[in-house]
Amino acid sequence: MKACRKCGEEKPLEEFYKAGNQGGRMRSITKTVTTTYAPEWIKIDFTTYSPEFRRDRKGMRRKVNRCFACGHPFKDGETMALGSFGRHGNKALCQTCGRDLLDSEKKEGA
Repeated sequence: MKACRKCGEEKPLEEFYKAGNQGGRMRSITKTVTTTYAPEWIKIDFTTYSPEFRRDRKGMRRKVNRCFACGHPFKDGETMALGSFGRHGNKALCQTCGRDLLDSEKKEGA
């Protein structure tokens, strides 16, 4: 017997798993993978986020409306940075993240 999380009712295990069974699968497992992105280059003053920028990228698969590193939403008139991350492609960055990456590269190279 096992208690239902929603109603607290005691049910036999067979019935409990039968209710949660979807498409022949009993449960799903979620794994989190951590990926490290090392920049090849950074251009601090890439472009200005504007209605024209949004219009030009309207049909693109990935919308460029947030910083790739911190998720900061870009506002009209804000200057965006661009970073190349090798096989992961180019990513839009906010000024803070772009400068932090540049500073860390300079410190490691010095």
